Amino acid sequence: MPTVERARPLLGTVVAIRVEGCSPIRAHRVIDAAFADVALIQRLMSFQDADSELSRLNRQAAYRLLSVHPHTFAVLRWSLAIAAASCGSFDVSAAHRACGAIGDWRDIALLGPRAVRFRRPLLVDLSGIAKGYAVDLAIAGLRAHGVRRALVNAGGDLRVLGPDAERIALRSHGQSTQLAMLELANGALATSDTHSGVTVSVMARRCLVADALTKVVMADHRAAVRVLRGFGARALRHQSGGGWQELR
Repeated sequence: MPTVERARPLLGTVVAIRVEGCSPIRAHRVIDAAFADVALIQRLMSFQDADSELSRLNRQAAYRLLSVHPHTFAVLRWSLAIAAASCGSFDVSAAHRACGAIGDWRDIALLGPRAVRFRRPLLVDLSGIAKGYAVDLAIAGLRAHGVRRALVNAGGDLRVLGPDAERIALRSHGQSTQLAMLELANGALATSDTHSGVTVSVMARRCLVADALTKVVMADHRAAVRVLRGFGARALRHQSGGGWQELR
């Protein structure tokens, strides 16, 4: 069977989905469904879209209890778990700090099935984890449709489905030359960098975990080792003037 790959602008980047081992007609059908899953996450959790469910939370959740979509609730639940494990190094409420607010992730209350309330006014930004969740959701949908080998790549946050190892090139911030190669099978990889020349790549089973943990490593790569272990993840760090090093 041929390999079918398509790309579409979503989540502020280009999302590419590749499916192997299916007829072209079936491959295009399951890819359409996977893109629909990713587009749903964008509609629910876009920080910039005033009509998104996240924007509604930011406007109203400090004043009343709101019911949210199961996907939004799941991302918030994961966000709070990673925030707790990292002692706040990962904090989806950080967008409000520029406004001088003193609240943080501990002011986000998940109450009952899909109910959310903020204990004080907050601006929550899920961009540090929602893209990884969208990748995981697309992979789950492909698997549910019987796909055994696939790759979903959302601007470098990616997940491989299947036992065949995918060779992935790691590049550091501002560099176009290939610096390192790794092989990934049945797992996820997320990469983040800063203008200070530090690049971090995290490997985990779930892309949302890898996505969020890149921010934890960026905050304090030494303290992040314990958090990485807790989530069964590994991290590679590159700093200008040096090479890639695995955190241990």
